[in-house]
Amino acid sequence: MQQPRLVWPGKNRVKSLKQSCVHQPITVERYGTGENSFVLGDNLVYLNWLVAKGQKVDLIYIDPPFATNEKFRLKRSIGSAAYNSKQVIDFICYNDLWGNDISCYLNMFYPRLRLMYELLKDSGSIYVHVDYRLTAYVRLILDEIFGEDNFVNEIIWFYKTGGVPEKIGFSKKHDTILFYVKDKKKAKWFPQKEKSYLKHNYGFSNINIYKDKHGKYTYVHCRDVFDIPALRGNHRERIEYATQKPKQLLERIILASTEKGDVVADFFCGSGTTCVVAENLDRKWLACDIEPWAIHVSRKRILELKKFRGFQMLKFASRQELDVNEFRDLKVSISKRNELIAIKLEFFEPKDSSYRDKILHWSEWIDFWSIGGDTDTFQPVWYDFRTRFKRELSLETPYLLFKDKRVKIKIVTFEAREFEAEFVLDQV
Repeated sequence: MQQPRLVWPGKNRVKSLKQSCVHQPITVERYGTGENSFVLGDNLVYLNWLVAKGQKVDLIYIDPPFATNEKFRLKRSIGSAAYNSKQVIDFICYNDLWGNDISCYLNMFYPRLRLMYELLKDSGSIYVHVDYRLTAYVRLILDEIFGEDNFVNEIIWFYKTGGVPEKIGFSKKHDTILFYVKDKKKAKWFPQKEKSYLKHNYGFSNINIYKDKHGKYTYVHCRDVFDIPALRGNHRERIEYATQKPKQLLERIILASTEKGDVVADFFCGSGTTCVVAENLDRKWLACDIEPWAIHVSRKRILELKKFRGFQMLKFASRQELDVNEFRDLKVSISKRNELIAIKLEFFEPKDSSYRDKILHWSEWIDFWSIGGDTDTFQPVWYDFRTRFKRELSLETPYLLFKDKRVKIKIVTFEAREFEAEFVLDQV
């Protein structure tokens, strides 16, 4: 019997949307050695390239836009102060604008899901994170692509957040995560346990009962309702991203559907939580986002870890098309100690910015900077950056050994705009 299918304007045009010419990415930065990757660009291009080269992954988790028709903004303080009301900037973190026709959103999402299906190993799983706006549509699309028999769970992520914005109805306090596998007979599955608190004393003698500050509990298999707190503004895990998801949520998913050494992919990586958790759990990872700010904060989160495997930064563009902004002025000085050299930033200013009136000192432009040899694939030998809780930035490198005299500096501003400069050490 033929199953129901979702139909919308434009579906047939995008059903098998693949590019006739698969673009090759350029590796623009490399931190150590390793296959992990951050990709700045359209995930449709990236997915086509991965499928064309025969890449396979074990797990896909995606947290795409929710078709809210909103602009998600971010307020953050710049400079060294944790908060200075005169230096707070408000900029767009990402757009989730699709007009009044849901078909625009579905035409974006549908071909990407089809490519993700091709990318998954036969033993692989996909978790699609949506909310009430999209659950019904996406469920039907996933049934079509993966098959109804490969549906596993409709997971409810329940959280307690403030506010009751609705004029009528119950407060909306959950998201939905749709869990499918490529093939149920081959899918990896590692059951997870969670605490189940006891409402009264039980007389069972064949179960272990534990106690903590919340009361008595036992361990049970994880249920399809995840009671995991959302991140609030004062949470230590919180970074500067509008819709960050908690690490505990991704830990449960990654532990349940992968084992060490498996490849985890996130094609709407946002704040980079998937990559951080995969790294901590000794999984390989691939991450893509079209917004520079997302890739910027995700990279900083990996570099903050005490230990991480190498990764590369990719862009889909020709060398001539790489988007590097022009600066108005950059001054550096060097100090020598035998064969070692320390490089100090003396001044920097971008060519244009709408936030110039917020700057009290030129160094406040800089959110991240690194230095390394002058090669096509930039490999930093030193870097420093600001985070939400580390506001100070070192403007001088330690003494370093450079193999040649040509050096490259890379600067990323608090707007996630990237600047590069090359110079010869003997000429500084």
